[in-house]
Amino acid sequence: MNKNSFWNIKKEMQKCIDAFIEKISLIHSRRIKPNLFQKILVHYYDKKIELGKISSIVNENENTIVITVFDKNTIQNIKNCIIAENFGVNLSIHENIIKIYAPPISEERRVQSIKKVKKIFEEIKISIRNTRRIAKEKIKKQLKNKEISIDEEKREQKNIQKITDFYTIKLQKEQKNKEKELMK
Repeated sequence: MNKNSFWNIKKEMQKCIDAFIEKISLIHSRRIKPNLFQKILVHYYDKKIELGKISSIVNENENTIVITVFDKNTIQNIKNCIIAENFGVNLSIHENIIKIYAPPISEERRVQSIKKVKKIFEEIKISIRNTRRIAKEKIKKQLKNKEISIDEEKREQKNIQKITDFYTIKLQKEQKNKEKELMK
């Protein structure tokens, strides 16, 4: 296996980590974040468009988001889409501004959020393992076709395992950080 192949394995595993980070960022903790609302799809002149493209979304403080809507005619539509997402937030509207207030998270909600993080963690861990499995199968095929020796095969398998361990540890750190954030 050449360096380019190892680079591809690392790239695939990093994509898994990035997907995990993106998914868990949507699970809000005590601090409500603008990215929670960026990708909400809103009906906008017979099209569905992401909220972040038709408004400005910023934090006013850790429990309040301010959405400044560019087109005042869509404000009611945006409000309905936010309510439909069922984030458990409170809204107020003044002219072209929507303020979103996040109530403190209950212990029950916190436990549910941690379970969600663990579920996503397991899914992504499986993706990393699948990447490893595919790489190992390629090496076994190369050995079978006598493209590499047994020693090379063992060395390649060891390298793949090192890469897998590195990304698994990275994934675990992200999971632990999110759980700590949720427990605050």
